Amino acid sequence: MKRSNFCRTQGEDDEGSLAAAIHTNPRYLGFVASARKANSILMALKRQGMAHEQLARVKTPAGLDIQAKTSEEVAISILAEIIQVKRKTEVGAEDKGLLAGLPKKEMMEDLYINPVCKIPVSKSGAKHVLEYQNEKVYFCCDGCLASFEKDPAAYL
Repeated sequence: MKRSNFCRTQGEDDEGSLAAAIHTNPRYLGFVASARKANSILMALKRQGMAHEQLARVKTPAGLDIQAKTSEEVAISILAEIIQVKRKTEVGAEDKGLLAGLPKKEMMEDLYINPVCKIPVSKSGAKHVLEYQNEKVYFCCDGCLASFEKDPAAYL
């Protein structure tokens, strides 16, 4: 496995750092940020012309969902996810970031464009799903869900 490069920005130029990291095409790219901040950064990169496929590779929140509360637990969840990605690629599974292991057709069917921020969301991993006019709508964060609920017609 290629040595990982870690970049701690502490909030300084997160957008530029994430864009630079995406362009290195790593096997795993986790972004530790609140859902609101991650959504804001990903939307900014999308407006700058970054492709959906590139943005969909960014795992945010980074790490496996182990209900981590402390910084130590968050670090463990991220390391566990890196190990998971490493093992999948060692046995020949095609790495697609958030959608690792899914066949290409299933991967495309699993993507849903969030109507609020226009960022791709994995249906199978979406934390916020709302049924609207007999159709499931998937959101990346609380903020997008709240915006949609205020005025659904503005987004669909």
